[in-house]
Amino acid sequence: MIRAKSEFAASDNVKYHLMETLRRMTIFVIGTLGVLILVLVEGDY
Repeated sequence: MIRAKSEFAASDNVKYHLMETLRRMTIFVIGTLGVLILVLVEGDY
């Protein structure tokens, strides 16, 4: 790894990691909400 680029690479990695975490959390939350709604709808009938 080149020393001069290490800082830029680190910041890019942090940004990428944050975006990945946000995407995974969003997918997880949407999936959980979907399952909860399905369970609630099924339970009403």
